[in-house]
Amino acid sequence: MKKILSLLLLSFCVLNSVAQANFKLNANGQFTTENGEDFIVVPFENKSAHEIYTLLTSNVTSIYNNASKVMNTVEDNTVKIRGFASSGKLFPYVTMFNFSVETYYQLEFKIRDGRVRVSAPIVEDNGNMTGGTKGPSAVSYSGMVQKHLFEKNGTVKKKRAKDVTAIETYINTLINRILAESSQIEEDW
Repeated sequence: MKKILSLLLLSFCVLNSVAQANFKLNANGQFTTENGEDFIVVPFENKSAHEIYTLLTSNVTSIYNNASKVMNTVEDNTVKIRGFASSGKLFPYVTMFNFSVETYYQLEFKIRDGRVRVSAPIVEDNGNMTGGTKGPSAVSYSGMVQKHLFEKNGTVKKKRAKDVTAIETYINTLINRILAESSQIEEDW
């Protein structure tokens, strides 16, 4: 619960200061904007592609323990991330039943002078579930989302609305931290 509240507070602070990414989780396990788009464009007024690239890569380095293992770049053009989400981050529901679901996600930022195109996050469908009596097994992220978080008609199950919000908050906070101006990221010296 503390983690969710911390993420919500961080998300609120980041969203208030930069207000860029707001992707929503769909019943098929994919993220889109509220308009159904698979990307958003974030303006960076008066910034060159090189300045934006430097900012994004610096932010990735401050967020990830070993950024060189998760980040691929084309200088001044693209930043791609393939990160690992440990249990409870992209699927909090199953942790209540002593299971853990771990999977990889992908983020992509395409850079131009004065703007960044942020592609909708992709959660890979080849996650691992551990716990319970059966031990480790492969799981489909999209299948887990469809079965446990959404009704057959595509609406969020009332009892799982908090879980969907937590997933969206986690991924949007991560994206917005990468997009944040350096002065908006709190650094402890």
